[in-house]
Amino acid sequence: MAYADLTTEQKASLNSWMALFRATAGELARVNNHGEVVNAEYTGTTTAILAELLDGDVIPNTSGLAGAEPLTKATVVTVVSYLQAVLGYNTQAHRANLAKAAGEANLIG
Repeated sequence: MAYADLTTEQKASLNSWMALFRATAGELARVNNHGEVVNAEYTGTTTAILAELLDGDVIPNTSGLAGAEPLTKATVVTVVSYLQAVLGYNTQAHRANLAKAAGEANLIG
């Protein structure tokens, strides 16, 4: 079935969802951009600093983010592993598809 063959209601529903999907694709690309910077700093200097700490050592929250809590070294390393897993989907091919979905200019940030 072609898009043109959908009912008016189906098109409206799909188009509404597509707007959300496209905005989310752009947001994912922007988050990946930030994640690449965070990961580069992590692998470049932060891992050596964290190596000085024990897994249970607490790193205070100095971020200024309301509600953010102190974290143990082990928690930091765990959350970074989440970020690195997501960045596995930040290849050139993935970025090209996100650009198709959201528009190239909407990937910046």
